[in-house]
Amino acid sequence: NFSLRVMAAREDSDYPPAAAVNIQPLTGPVLRRFLEPPAQGSPDYSVDGEYSVFLDYGRYNFEAQDDKWHSPVLYENLLFEPRTQGSLGLVMAEQRDLDAKTCYVSLSWAGSPAELDLCIRNNDGVVTSQDAAPKDPQAKGDGRTSAIKGVRCESAVTTGFGPKVISIQQPISGKFRLFVMNKAVGGAVNLAACHPIVNIVLYNGVWKSMRLNLRDALDSALDSPANVSPCWHVCDLKIESDTKMGDQCLECYEVDKLLGAEPAFDPT
Repeated sequence: NFSLRVMAAREDSDYPPAAAVNIQPLTGPVLRRFLEPPAQGSPDYSVDGEYSVFLDYGRYNFEAQDDKWHSPVLYENLLFEPRTQGSLGLVMAEQRDLDAKTCYVSLSWAGSPAELDLCIRNNDGVVTSQDAAPKDPQAKGDGRTSAIKGVRCESAVTTGFGPKVISIQQPISGKFRLFVMNKAVGGAVNLAACHPIVNIVLYNGVWKSMRLNLRDALDSALDSPANVSPCWHVCDLKIESDTKMGDQCLECYEVDKLLGAEPAFDPT
Protein backbone atom coordinates (compact mmCIF):
# COMPACT_ATOMS: atom_id res chain seq x y z
CA ASN A 1 0.00 0.00 0.00
CA PHE A 2 1.03 3.61 -0.63
CA SER A 3 -0.24 6.48 1.54
CA LEU A 4 -0.44 10.19 0.72
CA ARG A 5 -0.93 12.89 3.35
CA VAL A 6 -2.11 16.44 2.58
CA MET A 7 -1.24 18.83 5.41
CA ALA A 8 -1.73 22.47 6.37
CA ALA A 9 1.32 24.74 6.18
CA ARG A 10 0.53 26.33 9.55
CA GLU A 11 -0.03 24.40 12.74
CA ASP A 12 -2.67 26.91 13.87
CA SER A 13 -4.93 26.56 10.81
CA ASP A 14 -8.59 26.39 11.79
CA TYR A 15 -9.33 23.33 9.65
CA PRO A 16 -7.34 20.85 7.56
CA PRO A 17 -7.31 20.81 3.75
CA ALA A 18 -10.08 18.72 2.19
CA ALA A 19 -8.26 18.15 -1.09
CA ALA A 20 -9.39 16.28 -4.17
CA VAL A 21 -6.52 13.96 -5.13
CA ASN A 22 -5.53 12.32 -8.43
CA ILE A 23 -2.96 9.51 -8.55
CA GLN A 24 -1.72 8.59 -12.02
CA PRO A 25 1.07 6.42 -13.46
CA LEU A 26 3.62 8.38 -15.46
CA THR A 27 2.29 6.72 -18.61
CA GLY A 28 -1.37 5.80 -18.47
CA PRO A 29 -4.78 6.99 -17.25
CA VAL A 30 -5.63 8.17 -13.73
CA LEU A 31 -5.34 5.19 -11.38
CA ARG A 32 -7.33 6.63 -8.47
CA ARG A 33 -9.34 9.80 -7.92
CA PHE A 34 -10.43 10.95 -4.45
CA LEU A 35 -12.98 13.79 -4.37
CA GLU A 36 -12.19 14.39 -0.67
CA PRO A 37 -10.26 12.76 2.16
CA PRO A 38 -11.62 9.31 3.14
CA ALA A 39 -14.01 9.64 6.08
CA GLN A 40 -14.08 7.49 9.20
CA GLY A 41 -16.03 4.32 8.50
CA SER A 42 -15.07 4.14 4.81
CA PRO A 43 -12.88 1.22 3.62
CA ASP A 44 -10.17 3.70 2.51
CA TYR A 45 -9.86 5.46 5.88
CA SER A 46 -6.68 5.11 7.95
CA VAL A 47 -6.01 8.48 9.64
CA ASP A 48 -7.38 11.98 9.07
CA GLY A 49 -6.02 13.64 5.94
CA GLU A 50 -4.48 10.44 4.55
CA TYR A 51 -5.26 8.81 1.20
CA SER A 52 -4.32 5.14 0.79
CA VAL A 53 -4.02 3.22 -2.47
CA PHE A 54 -2.32 0.07 -3.73
CA LEU A 55 0.51 0.85 -6.17
CA ASP A 56 2.78 -1.37 -8.18
CA TYR A 57 6.41 -0.32 -8.30
CA GLY A 58 6.96 2.39 -10.90
CA ARG A 59 6.71 6.15 -11.46
CA TYR A 60 3.66 8.22 -10.55
CA ASN A 61 2.23 11.73 -10.57
CA PHE A 62 0.22 13.05 -7.60
CA GLU A 63 -2.06 16.10 -7.64
CA ALA A 64 -3.95 17.65 -4.72
CA GLN A 65 -6.40 20.53 -5.15
CA ASP A 66 -8.61 22.52 -2.77
CA ASP A 67 -10.29 25.81 -3.72
CA LYS A 68 -9.68 27.31 -0.25
CA TRP A 69 -5.97 26.50 -0.31
CA HIS A 70 -3.13 27.43 -2.65
CA SER A 71 -3.23 24.59 -5.16
CA PRO A 72 -2.82 22.48 -7.17
CA VAL A 73 0.11 20.94 -5.34
CA LEU A 74 1.97 18.42 -7.50
CA TYR A 75 4.57 15.72 -7.08
CA GLU A 76 5.52 14.52 -10.54
CA ASN A 77 7.54 11.48 -11.57
CA LEU A 78 7.78 9.95 -8.08
CA LEU A 79 9.88 6.78 -8.18
CA PHE A 80 8.31 4.07 -6.01
CA GLU A 81 10.45 0.94 -5.64
CA PRO A 82 11.56 -1.51 -2.89
CA ARG A 83 14.22 0.92 -1.59
CA THR A 84 11.86 3.87 -1.07
CA GLN A 85 9.21 4.71 1.50
CA GLY A 86 5.63 3.81 0.60
CA SER A 87 4.27 7.22 1.50
CA LEU A 88 4.41 10.92 0.66
CA GLY A 89 3.50 14.25 2.26
CA LEU A 90 2.15 17.32 0.44
CA VAL A 91 1.66 20.76 2.01
CA MET A 92 -1.03 23.35 1.23
CA ALA A 93 -1.10 26.97 2.38
CA GLU A 94 -4.44 28.50 3.31
CA GLN A 95 -5.23 31.42 1.00
CA ARG A 96 -6.03 33.80 3.85
CA ASP A 97 -2.62 33.13 5.48
CA LEU A 98 -0.64 34.66 2.61
CA ASP A 99 -0.59 38.25 1.41
CA ALA A 100 1.23 39.70 -1.59
CA LYS A 101 4.32 40.53 0.45
CA THR A 102 4.93 37.01 1.76
CA CYS A 103 6.02 33.63 0.44
CA TYR A 104 6.10 30.27 2.21
CA VAL A 105 8.88 27.73 1.74
CA SER A 106 7.58 24.29 2.74
CA LEU A 107 9.27 20.91 3.21
CA SER A 108 7.45 17.58 3.38
CA TRP A 109 8.50 13.96 2.91
CA ALA A 110 7.55 10.34 3.46
CA GLY A 111 6.96 8.99 6.96
CA SER A 112 10.61 8.24 7.79
CA PRO A 113 12.92 9.78 8.95
CA ALA A 114 10.98 11.85 11.47
CA GLU A 115 13.36 14.78 11.74
CA LEU A 116 14.34 16.72 8.64
CA ASP A 117 15.29 20.38 9.09
CA LEU A 118 14.48 23.09 6.53
CA CYS A 119 17.16 25.82 6.51
CA ILE A 120 17.68 29.22 4.87
CA ARG A 121 21.09 30.89 5.12
CA ASN A 122 22.43 34.27 4.10
CA ASN A 123 25.21 36.61 5.19
CA ASP A 124 23.44 37.34 8.51
CA GLY A 125 23.02 33.75 9.67
CA VAL A 126 20.67 30.77 9.40
CA VAL A 127 16.93 30.38 10.01
CA THR A 128 15.88 26.75 10.46
CA SER A 129 12.65 24.93 11.15
CA GLN A 130 14.10 24.14 14.59
CA ASP A 131 13.40 27.79 15.44
CA ALA A 132 9.97 26.76 16.67
CA ALA A 133 7.11 29.22 16.88
CA PRO A 134 5.88 30.14 20.38
CA LYS A 135 3.45 27.74 22.03
CA ASP A 136 1.22 30.57 23.26
CA PRO A 137 -1.28 31.42 20.47
CA GLN A 138 -1.48 34.97 21.84
CA ALA A 139 2.22 35.34 20.96
CA LYS A 140 1.63 34.77 17.25
CA GLY A 141 3.52 37.39 15.30
CA ASP A 142 5.21 38.78 18.43
CA GLY A 143 8.38 38.01 20.29
CA ARG A 144 9.82 35.72 17.62
CA THR A 145 13.49 36.43 17.06
CA SER A 146 15.21 35.50 13.80
CA ALA A 147 18.78 35.51 12.56
CA ILE A 148 17.55 37.00 9.27
CA LYS A 149 15.18 39.95 9.30
CA GLY A 150 11.99 39.12 7.38
CA VAL A 151 12.53 35.33 7.58
CA ARG A 152 10.99 33.12 10.28
CA CYS A 153 9.78 29.62 11.08
CA GLU A 154 6.00 29.13 10.76
CA SER A 155 5.56 25.40 11.38
CA ALA A 156 7.79 22.56 12.52
CA VAL A 157 6.01 19.22 12.96
CA THR A 158 8.46 16.53 14.07
CA THR A 159 6.32 13.37 13.94
CA GLY A 160 7.09 12.46 10.33
CA PHE A 161 5.84 13.79 6.96
CA GLY A 162 6.42 17.39 8.11
CA PRO A 163 5.53 20.00 7.28
CA LYS A 164 8.41 22.34 7.97
CA VAL A 165 7.54 25.87 6.82
CA ILE A 166 9.57 29.09 6.73
CA SER A 167 8.11 32.43 5.60
CA ILE A 168 9.95 35.22 3.76
CA GLN A 169 8.40 38.70 3.79
CA GLN A 170 9.04 41.87 1.83
CA PRO A 171 10.78 44.27 2.12
CA ILE A 172 13.87 42.05 1.90
CA SER A 173 16.82 41.75 -0.45
CA GLY A 174 19.91 39.59 -0.87
CA LYS A 175 21.06 36.11 -1.76
CA PHE A 176 19.90 33.07 0.20
CA ARG A 177 20.88 29.41 0.32
CA LEU A 178 18.07 26.89 0.82
CA PHE A 179 18.91 23.41 2.10
CA VAL A 180 17.56 20.43 4.08
CA MET A 181 19.46 18.72 6.91
CA ASN A 182 18.74 15.20 8.15
CA LYS A 183 19.05 15.40 11.94
CA ALA A 184 17.38 12.10 12.77
CA VAL A 185 18.54 10.58 16.05
CA GLY A 186 20.91 7.70 15.46
CA GLY A 187 22.53 9.13 12.32
CA ALA A 188 21.55 10.11 8.83
CA VAL A 189 18.99 8.16 6.83
CA ASN A 190 19.07 8.26 3.06
CA LEU A 191 17.18 11.39 2.01
CA ALA A 192 16.22 9.93 -1.38
CA ALA A 193 14.26 7.09 0.20
CA CYS A 194 11.76 9.50 1.78
CA HIS A 195 10.76 11.55 -1.33
CA PRO A 196 11.56 15.05 0.03
CA ILE A 197 9.75 17.91 -1.72
CA VAL A 198 10.24 21.66 -1.24
CA ASN A 199 7.63 24.12 -2.51
CA ILE A 200 7.78 27.91 -2.69
CA VAL A 201 4.24 29.29 -2.41
CA LEU A 202 3.26 32.87 -3.32
CA TYR A 203 -0.06 34.60 -2.67
CA ASN A 204 -1.39 33.35 -6.04
CA GLY A 205 -0.25 29.73 -5.76
CA VAL A 206 2.71 27.36 -5.93
CA TRP A 207 5.57 29.23 -7.65
CA LYS A 208 8.30 26.58 -7.61
CA SER A 209 8.36 22.88 -6.72
CA MET A 210 11.67 21.06 -6.20
CA ARG A 211 12.52 17.46 -5.38
CA LEU A 212 15.62 15.33 -5.09
CA ASN A 213 16.80 13.35 -8.13
CA LEU A 214 15.78 10.02 -6.64
CA ARG A 215 17.42 7.60 -9.05
CA ASP A 216 20.89 9.16 -8.83
CA ALA A 217 20.68 9.57 -5.06
CA LEU A 218 19.40 6.04 -4.44
CA ASP A 219 22.04 4.43 -6.61
CA SER A 220 24.88 6.37 -4.98
CA ALA A 221 23.75 6.30 -1.34
CA LEU A 222 21.66 3.19 -0.69
CA ASP A 223 24.22 0.98 -2.40
CA SER A 224 26.88 2.46 -0.09
CA PRO A 225 25.13 3.03 3.28
CA ALA A 226 28.32 4.29 4.95
CA ASN A 227 28.33 7.27 2.57
CA VAL A 228 24.81 8.52 3.22
CA SER A 229 24.74 12.32 2.83
CA PRO A 230 22.93 14.25 5.58
CA CYS A 231 22.35 17.43 3.52
CA TRP A 232 20.33 18.26 0.40
CA HIS A 233 21.27 21.63 -1.12
CA VAL A 234 17.97 22.47 -2.79
CA CYS A 235 18.51 25.86 -4.44
CA ASP A 236 19.85 29.39 -4.15
CA LEU A 237 17.49 32.36 -4.08
CA LYS A 238 18.03 35.97 -5.11
CA ILE A 239 15.45 38.45 -3.82
CA GLU A 240 15.12 42.16 -4.63
CA SER A 241 13.24 44.53 -2.35
CA ASP A 242 9.73 45.24 -3.69
CA THR A 243 6.19 45.98 -2.58
CA LYS A 244 5.17 42.36 -3.21
CA MET A 245 6.74 38.92 -3.67
CA GLY A 246 6.70 37.59 -7.23
CA ASP A 247 8.56 36.95 -10.49
CA GLN A 248 9.64 40.56 -10.70
CA CYS A 249 11.80 40.29 -7.56
CA LEU A 250 12.40 36.57 -6.94
CA GLU A 251 14.87 34.31 -8.75
CA CYS A 252 15.54 30.63 -8.03
CA TYR A 253 18.63 28.70 -9.10
CA GLU A 254 18.08 24.98 -8.55
CA VAL A 255 21.12 23.07 -7.23
CA ASP A 256 19.73 19.62 -6.26
CA LYS A 257 22.93 18.25 -4.75
CA LEU A 258 23.60 15.90 -1.83
CA LEU A 259 26.38 17.07 0.51
CA GLY A 260 28.28 15.70 3.49
CA ALA A 261 27.67 18.89 5.52
CA GLU A 262 25.53 22.02 5.34
CA PRO A 263 26.67 24.44 2.61
CA ALA A 264 28.54 27.60 3.51
CA PHE A 265 27.09 30.90 2.32
CA ASP A 266 28.60 32.26 -0.90
CA PRO A 267 27.68 35.90 -1.59
CA THR A 268 28.94 35.82 -5.21
